[in-house]
This record gives sequence, structure tokens and C-alpha cells, in this order.
Amino acid sequence: MAKRVIAFDDVTERLVRTDKDPANIVGATSGNNRADCEAVTNGTTTKTVTFSSALPDTNYTVNATFQNTVDANPLYQPVTVTNKTTTGFTAKWNTPVDSANYELCYTASPTGFAQASGIETLASGIATKVITINPPFSDTSFVVTATFSNTVDANPLYQPVTITGKTISSFTSKWNSNTDSANYALEYHVSTIT
Repeated sequence: MAKRVIAFDDVTERLVRTDKDPANIVGATSGNNRADCEAVTNGTTTKTVTFSSALPDTNYTVNATFQNTVDANPLYQPVTVTNKTTTGFTAKWNTPVDSANYELCYTASPTGFAQASGIETLASGIATKVITINPPFSDTSFVVTATFSNTVDANPLYQPVTITGKTISSFTSKWNSNTDSANYALEYHVSTIT
């Protein structure tokens, strides 16, 4: 089993456990995490986010969701990441937003930091994926956020991801339609409940 160490997570501003050497954790001390909410233009189906400064590479996870604290009946849209660069990412959804009250809220974190995060490739024709967490937690009191990404297909699926099972060393994610190509990945972040 990998040696566990404690490191500071710039995104959550908390100490976390990890199996990486703190000196090698991009983002632990260099500020390579990004989190923000950006306005979404009414009637659009895409948003390109530009970071305030470039990240060293595209090996980061994105978790994105809509926020609308104004409209009584907002849309419920799954977000798919369709492009990533060192300077930002593009998110798409399948129905135009119906007001100017939406924001796209996101976190972008280096892969492998903050307890467990990563990018898991998905095979074509599947609607579920079990992901192993290493090192395992002591119990199942943790939160998982997950977002689809597909930077290849012109018309990717827009699937809400639901976590349907957890053990101390894995979680199961499901969505309602089989993937239609092998160009999808599941970008996830696991954190303890605070």
C-alpha cells in the first residue's frame, strides 16, 4: 500500500490525505487549482472558461454544474466538458438556457490530488463504471462529484452522472444511456464530508 501523507489542498483550504509526495503535488503549494462561477449568456448551449493564468498541462479534472438562484423553475441540464487547454475549458449542454440567471460553477484540480481525483476513460456502449479509490477511506462518509468529458465527438451525449454505490475503496457511477463512442471520460473528485 502506498505511503499516506497529509498535504494542503488550495481548493478546499483544508489538510487532506494523499499517496503523493507533497513536493510533487502540483497545486498543493503553487496555486494550480481553479474554482469559480461565470455568467452564462441567455439562449446559449456552450460556455468557454478562461483561467486567470495558464496551468502547466491539461492533466486536470473539471467538475462543472449550473447555478441559478433566481428563477423559480430553472432548467436541469447535465454539463459535458468538450475541450480542455492549459488556459481553460469548454462546457456544453443540449438545451439553450432560458434566462440570464445561470452561472456555470466549476472546480479544476490537478489529477490525483485532494484525496482522490482523476480521469477515467469509458468504453463505448456502457452506462455504468466502478472506479477504485486508492488509498481507501476508513468509511463511506465521502462526497463524489463527477462530470462527463468528450473532446473528440462533434455531438457528444449530455448525461447526468449519478453515484449509485460506495465502498471504502470504490464508487459506482451510472447514467441513463449507453455511451455512443469510446471518446468519453469520467472526471471525478472525491472529498471527505466536512
